[in-house]
Amino acid sequence: LRAQALCGSDDGPVSAARLLQDARRERDVGLEAQVRQCLGTLHHVKGRLRDAAENFKHALALGRNCMPPHWLGHTLTKLASVECRLGELHGVAARLDEAQATFTRIGSQWGLLNVLWLRAIMSSLSGHAEQSIRWNRKLANTARRLNANTALASVCLNLAGELVYADRLDEARAYAEEATATA
Repeated sequence: LRAQALCGSDDGPVSAARLLQDARRERDVGLEAQVRQCLGTLHHVKGRLRDAAENFKHALALGRNCMPPHWLGHTLTKLASVECRLGELHGVAARLDEAQATFTRIGSQWGLLNVLWLRAIMSSLSGHAEQSIRWNRKLANTARRLNANTALASVCLNLAGELVYADRLDEARAYAEEATATA
């Protein structure tokens, strides 16, 4: 089901229905939470954002007390991403705060990278240039630590754009050059 969800396979809903039936019959809350998370991913890939959000919320409600912290942080990040795309920003910051705290507590730098990425996007979309610059710098530092070159090149370009907008051209040039060198 995970592979079907990531690929947007049309067989995903059938597999999910079967797994949900098994999970309910066995009273396996963890499995049901995982299936709901996979369904959320499937709907997200297919562009059905409302269905994705509903399934991620359901997954969180089921899995909050029985799933490992990394799963929780990952699901919170996915839900925040979907809500951001839906323009429903009222709960996104709280979800990202919880995900960031979770990833920081367990030492997941890759999870933290995803959270910082969403924070940078949100601040940019909301027109808060200085806040976006701060988040993008934190994101760039995390990407450097992880040797995540694709992410680093992309964030450096985003940061250069924000700095141009803020009329800080020398800093913008330095990040554009780093993006070019990284790419």
